[in-house]
Amino acid sequence: MTDNPPLHLDIDGVMNLVPRPLTFGKRAKGEPYPEIRDHAVHRVSIHDEQTHPYMIRIPDDAPDLISQLQEHFEIAWYTMWNEAANRVFAPLAGIPEFTQFECDWTRGRLAYFASGAPEWMDKHIWIAKTPLIPTYVGDRPFVWIDDDSAPVDTMYLNDYTDVGPFHLITVEPHTGLTQAVVDEAIDWATALVRFPEEITA
Repeated sequence: MTDNPPLHLDIDGVMNLVPRPLTFGKRAKGEPYPEIRDHAVHRVSIHDEQTHPYMIRIPDDAPDLISQLQEHFEIAWYTMWNEAANRVFAPLAGIPEFTQFECDWTRGRLAYFASGAPEWMDKHIWIAKTPLIPTYVGDRPFVWIDDDSAPVDTMYLNDYTDVGPFHLITVEPHTGLTQAVVDEAIDWATALVRFPEEITA
């Protein structure tokens, strides 16, 4: 453990670019897929029982962006890839292995109901991730970068957990981790050091 704050990093939609339609849900007839920046395409099998390779698109600047984040954060994978993040993804992306925090639907749901949060909220938060965050960070300040997070995840963490200050960055899945996202995370970490009493989630 270092003095740097933890940074929880997703893969799909963050490190693996996903050209989803610009409108949510099913692509409208004739609607183009968004363009994605320079990237390398790989076909991988994440699990032994997987019969069809999974196409991933890793941005060319991923190693440089990760290197910048490493100077300010204690990076940990927080992705449904779980152990395959280090076993499969990291070598392809040309980045180091990181601590991997398990995402799990069952454990997340149990933690959610133990928190006392209202029943309606479990349909809207990232149930396999958000309720488990306190287990991994305690009261340490942290950053979380994900493409599927939402304001309700912030609401849950603020109102139904005892986590410390945090900054949730929700990215577009077809742009993922960019220099602007990295700068936003680093700016927050810098402010945390310089003005800790002013930092809020």
